Amino acid sequence: MAELFLNVLPISVICGVIYGIYRFYKCKTLNLPFKIEDESLRILFTVYLAGLFNLTLVPQNFWSDFWFYLKYGYIGETLNPFFTGGYNFIPIFIKCLMGQIETGSWVITMLIGNLLMFFPYGVFVYLLSGKLKFKNTLFISLVIPMFIEVLQPIIGRSCDIDDFLLNALGILLGYYFTSVVFSLYKKLKKHGTN
Repeated sequence: MAELFLNVLPISVICGVIYGIYRFYKCKTLNLPFKIEDESLRILFTVYLAGLFNLTLVPQNFWSDFWFYLKYGYIGETLNPFFTGGYNFIPIFIKCLMGQIETGSWVITMLIGNLLMFFPYGVFVYLLSGKLKFKNTLFISLVIPMFIEVLQPIIGRSCDIDDFLLNALGILLGYYFTSVVFSLYKKLKKHGTN
């Protein structure tokens, strides 16, 4: 997982730099204020989205093959063919109850990873949009992972109900965690000024 992250990091940073240049140019040409805090947050979100896109919607070996090719001049592995992904519609906890799978460290790592991978999405949604109604937050947390899971089999990955559930939960937890932190911060700041 760390290797995959490192393979995706350069392209994500490049996307953030391009977006930052675009925003700076747009603000200058339209004579809009360029607030460093707001723009930095938007750039970080762009870097995160580019990374998320590459981790979930690009064929699995694409970036490792790309960097390998740049280094050695030939492709080391072959890409997964399109439209060959698998499907899993039975959540892992049901498989565990039925004795079909054991929860080893790999399973737990994958489950936690899927939750944590989308946690920042919820944080950014809160920071960039402010307070949303619960139904809007729920809509975002369900639609984004569903969209990804529906597209993954097309690029040779698998559609997995566990990924969908944990990604959605990650967005919700990120959003409401940030909401709680900001509420506590405002209360502490209010009590500190009195």
